Amino acid sequence: MKISSACRCLALSLVLSAAASAQVITRVSIATSGAEGNGDSFSPSLSQRGHLVVFYSKAANLVPNDLNAAQDVFLHDRIAGTTVRVSVSSGGVEGNGESYNSVISGDGRFVAYNSAYATSRAPPLRGSASIPPAG
Repeated sequence: MKISSACRCLALSLVLSAAASAQVITRVSIATSGAEGNGDSFSPSLSQRGHLVVFYSKAANLVPNDLNAAQDVFLHDRIAGTTVRVSVSSGGVEGNGESYNSVISGDGRFVAYNSAYATSRAPPLRGSASIPPAG
């Protein structure tokens, strides 16, 4: 498999069985259409079953309407072949700062990551009200 020297892509090496000497290399930093990302991708984190992979990337073509010119966090489902951006608000609004250091829980239900700007973060649990001091 030829990997473009213009960008580093994520690939996973999966052992098919303990007795097998062959390994399967699967590119995961791709759009749902199968298009290779147009920017570097970093730090894959796999769910326990290995079918969900979260990573962060500078690629702007992994999902439609990625217009923030910032590094984002993505989730690739190796079974469904889909890639979605997770570093957006619950309303789908993209942040305008870098998101990175992504990890996925073992069961694949949760993704955690760092984000440099608040547009991709949820509002405080108490809304805009300030939390009263204790006492």
